[in-house]
Amino acid sequence: RKAGKNKVKYNVDRMPGTAVFQRGFERLHDFENWRVMTSGVERQERPTVLQKHDLTDEVFIVLSGGGFMLLGDTPDRLEACPMEAGKSYVVPRGVWHSHVLAGGTQLLIVENNDTGEHNSPLATMTREQIEAYGALIEAGTACKE
Repeated sequence: RKAGKNKVKYNVDRMPGTAVFQRGFERLHDFENWRVMTSGVERQERPTVLQKHDLTDEVFIVLSGGGFMLLGDTPDRLEACPMEAGKSYVVPRGVWHSHVLAGGTQLLIVENNDTGEHNSPLATMTREQIEAYGALIEAGTACKE
């Protein structure tokens, strides 16, 4: 970990129980069973990997910017749900997901402290899936509420 001004920045690739998919996330606070992190992107994201959490829900709060959340019961059938600044989004446990954020977007993420590669499987997206979901996002296709 690296000391920063009024906060500690963790190298999550070296933290026990955290997976590579958490690269770029900064842990802000741990309290009992919960972890609060922040993440931001400088450029438009392009999804390549999906994940699901087998044991817990995950909450995303969009602090600034926006984008889309890809959600579905299987990696082959996802919907693109818009994400807007000032709103929160709950991804229920067992739901495959990935976010596709616009450049400059900043998130706050709340999840179970035990969330990691041992209980959060990953699925690498095929080239066809990446293209198909990219087209959904570009078309502004919204998910069912």
